[in-house]
Amino acid sequence: MLLSRKYLLLLLLGVCVRVNAQYFRSARVKTFQVKSDTLKLDSLSLIKESVSITYFAAADSLKKPEINYPLHALIFKSGRPDSILVSYRVFPFNFEQLYFHKDASQLYTDLSMPDRPFTIKYDKNNYSSSLLKNDGLNKNGNISRGISVGNNQDAVLNSNLNLQVSGKLTPEIDILMAATDNNIPFQADGTTAQLQEFDKVFVQLNNESTKLVVGDYQLSRPQNSYFMNFYKRAQGISLDNVYLDSTNNKPVTFKTQVAGAISRGKFSRMVFFGIENNQGPYRLRGADNEPFIIVLSGTEKIYIDGKLLLRGQENDYIIDYNTGELTFTARQQITKDKRIVAEFQYAERNYARSLFLFSEEIQGKKAKAYFNFFSEQDNKNRALQQSLTQEQKLELARVGDTLEKHTQVAQHFQHLIIVMCSI
Repeated sequence: MLLSRKYLLLLLLGVCVRVNAQYFRSARVKTFQVKSDTLKLDSLSLIKESVSITYFAAADSLKKPEINYPLHALIFKSGRPDSILVSYRVFPFNFEQLYFHKDASQLYTDLSMPDRPFTIKYDKNNYSSSLLKNDGLNKNGNISRGISVGNNQDAVLNSNLNLQVSGKLTPEIDILMAATDNNIPFQADGTTAQLQEFDKVFVQLNNESTKLVVGDYQLSRPQNSYFMNFYKRAQGISLDNVYLDSTNNKPVTFKTQVAGAISRGKFSRMVFFGIENNQGPYRLRGADNEPFIIVLSGTEKIYIDGKLLLRGQENDYIIDYNTGELTFTARQQITKDKRIVAEFQYAERNYARSLFLFSEEIQGKKAKAYFNFFSEQDNKNRALQQSLTQEQKLELARVGDTLEKHTQVAQHFQHLIIVMCSI
């Protein structure tokens, strides 16, 4: 039994060696173009007396090159041909390459510690201070960990990440990224001219002719548009491209913009007159006269008698985005004759709203044409604050214009709400 096991082991070893030999071929034939006096043949060690050189043209005046086995190369000392054919054999290893468990150049002997005679040196030049270290990228941010404990809850581990990256992703592509996993329930303070965006998450890639944005961004009217005027804070994808066609000696420039996103709010325009000697606060209302709204930060434009105002305590007005209250500074004295216009976006959570923009501009030497298309609509099949069954939707569809049926349906839904609350 023991003898049979030995034969089986030898058979398996022979099969492994046979399979390995089938994959590796030591004989090689290659054609080289000789561009310098040193020609490297292979990365593996050469077998001596196996190198054969063939010239494609008459080369009687040329001396045979020297074979440098440690370098795996041919060295031409006096003259060289344009190309040669070389046949040779190689070992399956590179015997000149050093293999070691620890690099001796990175170690030094410390006789004061007999138990640890070798200590690894600390090289500051090779030390990476960042996990995402890469040439051409500027990174900053923070990672925080915390534990929340309360008398009415168990211990909870909290983790937050804020990361900003900018710079060269490749020699041709620039990257700008802001990422966070925070869910902050408040917005930037509207008391300064420049806002610090807490919840803006996006990735922007661009080169000389193309820009791609994925995430949160501002969608505004195209530069060539006179009738289409809008400014939206959206969440989705946007692509801009500029292409120059100069094949017919008449250069034509094509500028294309395509964007698809989910709107983060609804547009509203409110016109009112000021109160004598009252700087505010004036509460803004929604498009359907909603009294309590949350204004999206940075989307407002405030006019007094047709003049655009500047935000900031040192400028014309300040605004509380969370309560929708507008207050004017001492630079703008409010009277009953001042006509105030407020244009803004506010959070409206009844239905999801989708946006789509397509813009194309063609500019030649003597003419320019452009086409713009913009669409914004509610997704009627995606209600955010209410959920109706299919039977309830059919019942509402059968109501029609009869007022009595409207009252009956309203009483029916009120009865459903009362029953749900009593349960």
